[in-house]
Parts: sequence; structure tokens; C-alpha cells
Amino acid sequence: MNEKRVLFRCNADHATGFGHVSRCLSVARELRQSVDHICFALGSGDAVRRVQERGFTAAVLSGNDADAAFEQLVSRMRPSILVMDVRPAHSEACLRAVRALVPTIAVIDDSSRQRLFADHVFLPPTPTTKQLDWTDFKGQIHMGLEWMPLGDTFEPCPPSPWPGTGPRRLLMTMGGSDPWGYTMALAPELDAVCRLQGMELGIVIGPGFAQREQQIETCTALPCRPCIFDSPARMTEVYQWCHVALIVFGVTAYELAACARPALYVCPNADYKEHAGVFVAEGKGRIWPLRPYSLAFLSDVLEKMFMLTFAPLPNAGAKSIANLVQL
Repeated sequence: MNEKRVLFRCNADHATGFGHVSRCLSVARELRQSVDHICFALGSGDAVRRVQERGFTAAVLSGNDADAAFEQLVSRMRPSILVMDVRPAHSEACLRAVRALVPTIAVIDDSSRQRLFADHVFLPPTPTTKQLDWTDFKGQIHMGLEWMPLGDTFEPCPPSPWPGTGPRRLLMTMGGSDPWGYTMALAPELDAVCRLQGMELGIVIGPGFAQREQQIETCTALPCRPCIFDSPARMTEVYQWCHVALIVFGVTAYELAACARPALYVCPNADYKEHAGVFVAEGKGRIWPLRPYSLAFLSDVLEKMFMLTFAPLPNAGAKSIANLVQL
């Protein structure tokens, strides 16, 4: 009997962040008991240790030609299932070659033409994804927030809205690496509004942050005396601490929604803003205006966020994807 092999293609580094690898690890965990071998094809070595700690094989696509390295790996491994959650997309020539070798291909949250080579495409319901051209596509489209896998260390926690009395807790988390530098840029302003409103502030410093020790020292010295979460192993425990969060939009937005925690979404570009708009439309949060704003405006925005409540987002994306790709 032929071995059932699964290959995940994703990237993680300081610039990309670790969300793509994290949610792929969640799908891999769901597949573990029903396949013989799982391997992750990564664009750099930054996530190798994390993948190996979860019990999976990691291969770094070395050299300047990612397409060629990817094709060679697929040719050697001959996976029965390929799951892709990678930016930037591989070339169409590369994808055609890979398509000829792999029986089942799944693509997660990718509106590029890479999706047209897949059997299963999993997408959030943004205005762009709803208007995509699917000419000649022969696979299945699965669109909805419920299809998006959450991070591999995520465990759901019960809703805990601010009860109307007692301390209000605001969390700032900008992902595992914060390549945009939002933590240092926004920390002084959050410190000011928290002191003004009597809120408690928590700040996450992720494992991939540049100049981590300096950032920890700077945040610890803020007058509001924030709670510093240094590379937390399980973000669920951090989510349990807060009532509202300020985040860069990404996998964290889905995890907070699964815990029914309202969030303010920082959006580095129009694509992030469009994705965040889906959550805003469903009453799960609000887009954070990067500039300009006054302290009074921030206070008003946060006051309204602490009153926001909604039902938790289902945490079934990873299991649903794992079940479908094995059919």
C-alpha cells in the first residue's frame, strides 16, 4: 500500500510573520492520525524549530529559485495531498508542474491565480474574493470565516465581556514578529489613554520581535505599568486576561473572535483593511485609524469597544479542511 504523504507549503519570517505556519500546523495536527508522513516546505529556517517541536518534518527551500526548489521537493516526496498557504505565489509554470504530480491540492486564503490549480480553495468572504474570476476552475470553493483555521496553540475560552464595573483590560498584540513596528509606535498613546480612563494595559512581545529586550524594557517603563506577555506559549491564556484587544489584523483576529473578544484592527494596507471589514460588518470589532486622532477620540472609541458583545466564531476550520482534503 502506498504511503499517504502530506506536504504543507508556507512561509514564516520576521517580515511575513508566523500566522501562515501556525494555522497550517493546526490542519496538520488534524491530519496526523490518518496519514503516514507530514512535511512542511518553508521559505526560510525561522519556523523550522516550531514545526519540528510539533513532531513534523521541515524542509527549507534553499537557493534563489523557490519555484525550482519546490518542484524538486514535490518530485522527490510525491505527496498525495498538498496544502498551500504561501505568499508570494509560485509561478504558473511551477504550479502546472506540481499539479501534474499531486492528486489533491488545497489553497488557504489566497486570491492569486495560485488558487486555480487547486481542488479545494478556502477563502474569507471579502468583496474581492466574492468577485474573483473562476474561469476554467474545476475544484470546489469554500467561502466563509468558519473555514479559516486558527493557530496551532489556540484553545477556545469562554466569553468574558467587561461586566460594567471593575478594571477594564486592554491588550495590544501585533503578531509574533511585528514587522511594521506598531508596538513601539502605539504603546505611548495607549499608555496615555489607559491612564486617562483607568484601564489596565497588556502588551505582547512576540518571539520574532526585533530588539526584543529593548522593546520589553521600553514597555515595562511606561507610566501605566503594563502587564508584559513575553513570547507566551499559549495565546489563549492572554486572550482570557483581556476584555478588548488592539491587534494587527491576521490569525489573531480569528482567535479573538473565537473567544468573543472585541478587537480594534490595525491594517497595514488595503488588503488587510478589506479582510478586517468582514469582521467589522459582523460586529466583531472596528478598524483602528492609524493617524491622525486625538486622545479624546481614542478614549471614545475604546469606551464603545468595551460595550461590544457577540457570539464566538466557530473553531472548526482546521478540522473541516483536514476532513475535505482526505475525501
